[in-house]
Amino acid sequence: SQTKLKHARLLGRAPLRLDDFCKMDQATAFGLSKPHVAALRLYTTAAFKYINGPLRQHEPHPLPVTVSLIAEGIKKLRARHAEGGRGTEGVQAILNFDFGQGPAIVTRNYDQLGIDLPFYQSHGVASDSFLELAGDAANGLRLPASALLVADKLPESDPQYQVLNRYKSDYEGHYDESVSTFGAYAYDGLQLAIRAIKQAGSTDKAKVRDALESIDGYVGVTGTYRLSADDHMGLDAESFRILEVKDGDWALTQ
Repeated sequence: SQTKLKHARLLGRAPLRLDDFCKMDQATAFGLSKPHVAALRLYTTAAFKYINGPLRQHEPHPLPVTVSLIAEGIKKLRARHAEGGRGTEGVQAILNFDFGQGPAIVTRNYDQLGIDLPFYQSHGVASDSFLELAGDAANGLRLPASALLVADKLPESDPQYQVLNRYKSDYEGHYDESVSTFGAYAYDGLQLAIRAIKQAGSTDKAKVRDALESIDGYVGVTGTYRLSADDHMGLDAESFRILEVKDGDWALTQ
């Protein structure tokens, strides 16, 4: 698309075309033909939903040649890996930092290739919609995320237990959909602003800023906030929990 072409130019490189991908070491080393590369590139886009859908429904596929090329390409990749051609000597884990549909595609590719390295995603996938897109391929992956996704699994002694479960119950009861950490960040931001305005007794910018910078120990949905003149985020690493996907659901790691 024109947007991608513009983005490539902004990064200081020429946009890549199909021939460029075919010439890459990854393609030549695995013996992938141009049709294989084209089909696999298509499969790493949002189009994977339309490719996988008929397969899951056991229906005649509208793109039989494309599916065949994808299957052949994946077999070539797996065969190469089985021969020890992984090129992962010294690699201890895989981290994919992304958001949107991309991480679900990467997760499915990781699973299809049978890679046995520990797999981590970022908090950009911290919502049930990711689990729906990734399916069973997500089982076993880990990520740092707000405790909101495991609110009902926290011990009652956890400082966030009451706040999290009240927010989760109120949100899901009103909107009839699962909570996500992204809405929770907005909620906490609004609550911090309201608290600062009340404390300042004014909407004057400087007074509200000073009030925000004095907030210390506000227990929010996404963590316990301790702001200062030098720290306007107010969260530390303890605000994240390491979660793991187990049986298609979020779980706290032990």
